Parts: sequence; C-alpha cells; structure tokens
Amino acid sequence: IERWIAQLTSELNYDELLVFFMTYRLYIRPVDLCHLLICRFHWALGMHVNEHDEMVRRIVRVRTFTAIRYWLLTFFDVDFVPNRELRLLFAEWLNSLRRDPILQKHRDALVRGLF
Repeated sequence: IERWIAQLTSELNYDELLVFFMTYRLYIRPVDLCHLLICRFHWALGMHVNEHDEMVRRIVRVRTFTAIRYWLLTFFDVDFVPNRELRLLFAEWLNSLRRDPILQKHRDALVRGLF
C-alpha cells in the first residue's frame, strides 16, 4: 500500500486516484490511509539535498495535497462522515500544520493555500 501511495503522489492521474479510493478499503483502514498521506506530505516538506530533490519534493507535496483534496471532495460521505476518528485526525493535523516550524521554510503557494 505504501508503494501504491508513493506512485499516486508522484504522478497525477485522476483515473488511478478514483480506482485507488474506490478499492483501498480492502487493504487498509481510512485512518491508516490518512496517516500515510500525512507522512508522505511531511516527507515532501523535509530537507532536500539538491535542486532536483527539491523539485521532486515540491511535486510530491502538490500531488499529495491533490490526492487528499480529491479524497475529501469525492469520498467525504463514504469515509469521513461515518468516521469520527478520521475527522479528528485530519482536523488535528491541519491545525498542527499552522504551528509547524518547517512550514516557515516553504513559502510556496501550496503551503500558503492551506491556511
């Protein structure tokens, strides 16, 4: 599942996103998926070693954000409405991002657009 998430957040393909979000429940709980997407986003915020690495991380950051947004917009009623634990996890993560010092290093439009 981790490799599948890495693939989804490396290449943007809405057909693959749809297939993933329609079938992931066979392999993983929604809360666990949320944890993995959060980890992927934080990885993309991490230190880069060169310009190419920074570009890759920026792409992953945008595509992870896109995957999360797609999940929320398309499957909110399926996954988030009936799952209080998932809603709380997601809300706490968004609220904690605002205070995270690593965001001060990333002033791109995506990070500013979160708030």
